[in-house]
Amino acid sequence: MMHRAMFPIQRFSDAAKEALTLAQGTAARAHNSYIGTEHLLLSLLAQEDSVSGEVFRRLGIAVDEVRQAIGLVLDRNQQIVVRQIVPTSRVKEVIEMSFKEAQSRGDTYVGTEHILLGILREGEGIAAHILSEFAVSLDRVRAEISAVRGVEAIIERSTSPDAPQGSASWTGYAASGEAPIREPSPWAPPEHELGEPVRVDFLLARSATAAVQVQHLTAYQSGFEFKVVAQYRSSGPVRDPMHGLGGLRGMPGDRSGEVSDDHIRLRVHFADGSEADNLGPPMQQPATSDGPYLMPREGGASQWRAHTTFWVWPLPPPGPLTFSCEWPAYGIPLTRHEIDANLIREAAERATPLWTSD
Repeated sequence: MMHRAMFPIQRFSDAAKEALTLAQGTAARAHNSYIGTEHLLLSLLAQEDSVSGEVFRRLGIAVDEVRQAIGLVLDRNQQIVVRQIVPTSRVKEVIEMSFKEAQSRGDTYVGTEHILLGILREGEGIAAHILSEFAVSLDRVRAEISAVRGVEAIIERSTSPDAPQGSASWTGYAASGEAPIREPSPWAPPEHELGEPVRVDFLLARSATAAVQVQHLTAYQSGFEFKVVAQYRSSGPVRDPMHGLGGLRGMPGDRSGEVSDDHIRLRVHFADGSEADNLGPPMQQPATSDGPYLMPREGGASQWRAHTTFWVWPLPPPGPLTFSCEWPAYGIPLTRHEIDANLIREAAERATPLWTSD
């Protein structure tokens, strides 16, 4: 069983650190809300002077063809506007396997070769499937790594390979041991809880050409999340409605423009008069812990439908909780829908803690 703990970034070689940074940048450029194994593989392909780069050369891999195959996958993925990019569970497992590979070889660092082995050892991600199409197997890579490191003495180093476990981490997971449970954050649902569903779905607003629905409310002890689904009948140029759901100002690529009619203006109103909306400028993290916050997390879009999951922090006080929506481009005026906040508060009491720091 995998244990949650820290992956100290100092344990990665300099080339591996750069690969992790490149993977995040690749995901951002592809407008993906996640870092997948495909992004990780692209970053390894870019590290030509690393051990993994030498392994690819020795295997006779046509790097451009692999990049093209990954590009086809990324082109099929839905593009959204995101504020936070997080690793998928498969990438976390790849990093877990990377640490185990380094440990089995007696290495004090995790290099690009270990990450490549982790991709293949995990075996189910997009990257592993693409590599299998090019006849790249775990046994072949292990043999080539031994040859590269044994004969040619190519070894990656970290500037601080022996940093303590309490150091900064990339994924928040580690090969062994358990980390203390982090305090609830305004940024995202607590990692140690299973949320409790709230049996409330409703049509928030509609017009002759569009409809906005709220679905899948889930309560946690510190807040709640819900899914917004926007369905619309387009005519003329298609504007990405996820740009509005993501809460960025201006049109795609413009982070400083004014709110346009293409934006969905979404807001939650607490009974105490406080409120939060999705129209603020991009934030790397909440500016204060006062709240409330309405934080977009993940979603996708097609030519006629878009969806985003939002996290609201903190739990609303007792009384009415109001959702409001306005979408001028599709003829939806300011519309409100009220529910009883106690439905969420009572469900939050039934949220299930998964583990403790004991």
